[in-house]
Amino acid sequence: MEIPEGSIIPEKAGAAKTPFWGFWATTGFGLLVIVASFIAQGLAILVFLLNYLSSHRSAGLSAAMNYVESNLGTITTAALILEVVICIPLIAAFVRLRRSLSFKDYLGLRGFKVKTLLFWLGVNFVYLAVSEGIRYAFKIPQGQSDVALYSTTRYLPLFFVAIVVFAPAFEEVLFRGFMFQGYSSSRIGPVFAIIITAAWWASLHVSAGAYDLAVIFASGLVLGLARWKTGSLLLTFAMHAFWNVLAFITLAAATTA
Repeated sequence: MEIPEGSIIPEKAGAAKTPFWGFWATTGFGLLVIVASFIAQGLAILVFLLNYLSSHRSAGLSAAMNYVESNLGTITTAALILEVVICIPLIAAFVRLRRSLSFKDYLGLRGFKVKTLLFWLGVNFVYLAVSEGIRYAFKIPQGQSDVALYSTTRYLPLFFVAIVVFAPAFEEVLFRGFMFQGYSSSRIGPVFAIIITAAWWASLHVSAGAYDLAVIFASGLVLGLARWKTGSLLLTFAMHAFWNVLAFITLAAATTA
């Protein structure tokens, strides 16, 4: 069963008017998922710390933290995979609690036409050209945290898969999937849903510089707009993955230059 964006489903008196969680429930469940993502990151760090300390029993805390810093890319790879393993089933559980739609229909996991993909990839190119043009014109440097991740990963192919597949999967399912559906079907409507989910998404990247944070927020607006106009979460995943492929190539070029 597929439900058009923002549609209202007539039900019996006293029942919910839409198949989606409302504004506050969506926010609360979304926050729980974000907390779970932080726990996943913490677990990844803890595992690497314990592994180091088990083989370096005389090492102090300073040496252990230096080990974490020198393996930040590898740890991030593990954290991105753990986020998907922990958080997507959690989102599925929240959807199941609603007892209205399947996971697929709730999130909008529906296909798209090739011409639709080409159009939105074209929008991607225009947006990236503008944002990178501004970076070049004002000599804004590439975020050093991203460069550090690339240069401190031991398994580059796995790092590539993590940022191109796992990171977009978690972030799209949460923000343009679960949270967008809940917000857009509430009183605030799809326009504010796009803005709020873009802000939530940007908040997870606060370590980025001011310009990169603004670019991430604007990227969230573009992804949210695509989600609203096409009704397809798979399309926004493809767009997000495409961006991350280009980001990986940029990092590779910046690191080897």
